[in-house]
Amino acid sequence: MNPAVGEIGEAWQQRWPALRLAHLYASPGEREAGLLTVVLALELGAARFALSDAQLATRKLGFWAEEFDAGAEARHPLSKAIGLRRSGVNPAALFLADLEDALPEDVDAQWRRWKKMGAALASATGGGSQEAAVYPLLWAAYDCLAVAKACRWRRFPCPYWPGADPDQRWPCRCHGSMHGPFTSLGRSCRTMSFPAGADSASWLWKPCMA
Repeated sequence: MNPAVGEIGEAWQQRWPALRLAHLYASPGEREAGLLTVVLALELGAARFALSDAQLATRKLGFWAEEFDAGAEARHPLSKAIGLRRSGVNPAALFLADLEDALPEDVDAQWRRWKKMGAALASATGGGSQEAAVYPLLWAAYDCLAVAKACRWRRFPCPYWPGADPDQRWPCRCHGSMHGPFTSLGRSCRTMSFPAGADSASWLWKPCMA
């Protein structure tokens, strides 16, 4: 692995410790590629949800939009390591539109946005339907974490956690419950490899429970 890419991956594994374990359950030939694409998804999520400066978020997402447009000629080490492909829909352009558009009225509408972004990112990175299903989880986590930080909330329950209220409303920016989308997502990810007894959705959400 390129040293620069290794440093990026290590930085994200420090921020999201579960990544150190989750990618170990992939086959040896898929571990590095899978980790890199998740890191790229997190980079996009960080630019969209973790920055309070809208101008900075626009510049960062604009850079990634240029990377996706460049495809195989992209210059960022992470882009080169993944081998970006030009696709019909630019994932970063969708993030820019999400940043600029008015907030959706409810969670289901926001979830549809995330699913469209996930499909675009999977297409640009050579992933399939499973990857496309997981990326929205990461972005939903970032959205909730951003609001939780703003509200100084330290912990909040996950619908898959024992004893959690299935109608729990998430501290996201739009009205509604995440229970429906996460139930659907859990069904779609059943074939993915996660630790024994761990549901895919709750496993990937675990970093934001600390």
